[in-house]
Amino acid sequence: MRGDCIVFGGGMTGIVAAFLLAQEGRKVTVVEPRGGLGGVNTGRVWEGFCLDFGCHLFGNESDVSTSVLLDLMDGEVVPVDVVFASILGGKRTEGFELPALDSLGEEVSARILKEVIAAASSAAGPPPKNLKELLIDRYGPTAASILDSCLQKVFPVPASELAPEAIHATTFRRIKIVSNEMADLLKQLTALDERIARGSSDDPMRFYRNQVRLYPHRSFYPKSRGMLGFAERATRKLEALGVHIVTGSEPTGLGLGHEHVTLELGAEKLTAEELIWTAGLGRLEPLFGGTSGIIHASQSVPMVLYYFDIDKRQETGTSYVNSFDREDLVFRASVPGLYGPETCPPERSYVCCEVPTSLDSDVWNDPSRFTPRIWDEVLRFGVATGEPGRTFIQKAKTSYKAPRADFGERSAWLSHRLSREPRVWAPPEWAFSTTRTILELIPRIRGERAA
Repeated sequence: MRGDCIVFGGGMTGIVAAFLLAQEGRKVTVVEPRGGLGGVNTGRVWEGFCLDFGCHLFGNESDVSTSVLLDLMDGEVVPVDVVFASILGGKRTEGFELPALDSLGEEVSARILKEVIAAASSAAGPPPKNLKELLIDRYGPTAASILDSCLQKVFPVPASELAPEAIHATTFRRIKIVSNEMADLLKQLTALDERIARGSSDDPMRFYRNQVRLYPHRSFYPKSRGMLGFAERATRKLEALGVHIVTGSEPTGLGLGHEHVTLELGAEKLTAEELIWTAGLGRLEPLFGGTSGIIHASQSVPMVLYYFDIDKRQETGTSYVNSFDREDLVFRASVPGLYGPETCPPERSYVCCEVPTSLDSDVWNDPSRFTPRIWDEVLRFGVATGEPGRTFIQKAKTSYKAPRADFGERSAWLSHRLSREPRVWAPPEWAFSTTRTILELIPRIRGERAA
């Protein structure tokens, strides 16, 4: 089969890439090794529920990215007023999804603030080699140590073993150490503005209003069937634009010519002018004959997802809570039944609990034994009340991923090789957000600057 472009990988990046290409009139084939498009941005049906794989909402952070998403979903979205909180040291802090370091006491907060000011005032040193060094450079040693512990609630390794880019897989791009009123004063200095968090629950568009005018709400969600509905609608949209979708096929070879590229899928060969690879450099390297082992430079997190069927009256109005206390099994407890219609049976809702773990843990090997403890944490987090109805458990060997500290070294050979191969492009692997993904794709595909 001959075509203009092959997109390998049918997750969010692949879906958006194919959509943008098709809008440009390109002939596109999407190849997804699994059974359908969406990746983690899809869902499953269970007992009349459309369950999301975790807590997923679309953020309105850029007119460019929001416009693409609204077009992709034909405008079939609903606004979501998100109510969230975080827990650290057993204390729940409203309006923040990141760890509120000031919940650890005034003495700790004062020490961190002093170190943050010193870090912001210091001359730039050599680039950090890992995430731990980046956290120290940004916030000083006290905050870095606390954040390292919080990180290990999700990733089973210390920050020193992850690449600096892994900060984008966390909520640590800023820290909360003072009240909103004090933060407003400190953030008048650019260096501190980049480091200190200020809540926006009183005005969700506070930090985006000047750059976002297309859609008035901070968050939105598919109008029907949750994230499963998103994946279904995206599939139909691509097919309507003439995109050919191939699922359940793994690549077995790659041929590079002066005018075309050929992707082998067993006995089938796809030929196009360009290949856009969205499935990670680790899976691409063997097709180029590389032996650096990039696949081993990604830190994956196994996860057990607990779903609880509840009555709508058991909702508390809280959308989700992140717990950074390592004594809690649950990292995030969310109520996707609050987000949009047609995800639950009448008068029902559901809670989703994300439990990062390891493949040799008791939680992984016997998850049902921990169900009562998980529900106790749901009650303590304040996302639901009473007792649950039915329970469903799903395990995922890979949920979150982040680059390990040696990712840059291991990927250097292939990155250099790709820089000399104009017919194969791998978009940045660690964008971590849908907005950043879209803004990375648009300049290459549309040839215009993304704002």
